[in-house]
Amino acid sequence: MEISQKLKGLNKFNYMEEYLNINNLEKEFLLEELHKSIVVVGNNLYIDHFLCQNYFFDIDPFGETTNNAFINLQYKTKVTLYRKYLKEKDYDSVLNILDKQKKMEWFIKHHKKIYSNIGNTKYFKMFSWILTYVDHHYPYRKNYSKIIKLGRNPRLMMSKNEKKLFSKLPQLIKIYRGVCVDLNFKKIEESHRELLIGNSWTLDYEKASWFSKNHAPKFHQAAKSKKIILSCEIGKKDVIAYFKERNEEEIFVDYKKININNILIQNYK
Repeated sequence: MEISQKLKGLNKFNYMEEYLNINNLEKEFLLEELHKSIVVVGNNLYIDHFLCQNYFFDIDPFGETTNNAFINLQYKTKVTLYRKYLKEKDYDSVLNILDKQKKMEWFIKHHKKIYSNIGNTKYFKMFSWILTYVDHHYPYRKNYSKIIKLGRNPRLMMSKNEKKLFSKLPQLIKIYRGVCVDLNFKKIEESHRELLIGNSWTLDYEKASWFSKNHAPKFHQAAKSKKIILSCEIGKKDVIAYFKERNEEEIFVDYKKININNILIQNYK
């Protein structure tokens, strides 16, 4: 079963609280191996482990609590499965038990081993699925070029229908990207390349507008910001892949190769 089918629904291991009553668990001390994964958020402590990222249940590293018991259970369940799937080289199932934003992080770390074990076609299919599934690419995009370079044909990321639609596009393509910037932003500098330009653009101006209004603000930390639409023209030969699955008309490019002098800026209206 392809990963896009296998992982489409919510994963029960990531939503265990829906399957059991935490108050029925016996209180426990937090497992020793999870102590190094403790993070502070506000006045509470949580676990941020690649197998167990949980910001819904605060933990107590020094006492016995039912929240600790739940985190321990979640971790022990996943680590058992994780070792099993790794031994079987079942990377689809590994990704299935990881939380949403941990999937790309894990794939990047293990991409060479994954490639050697599953081959070019499955490797790019897996990468393309994670690309369209993960919401926030900023922490990872520096690694995308080495992932693509390892394989021989990144166009394998596209489905048969996407390849057909892509073949009909003109040789010069106009693309858009919706972002948020500080209120005093005036023009794109080279220092903005990684954060603002990014890999993911779209052929659809309205979709870029939607991202500028609804998605980009989630990841922009400034108290006061404004929404803008970036646009530019690129050669079809410079497109790494085209994705249609989520109806976003997404154009995936190497953000390092876009000429910032050719980018037009329009305020969102």
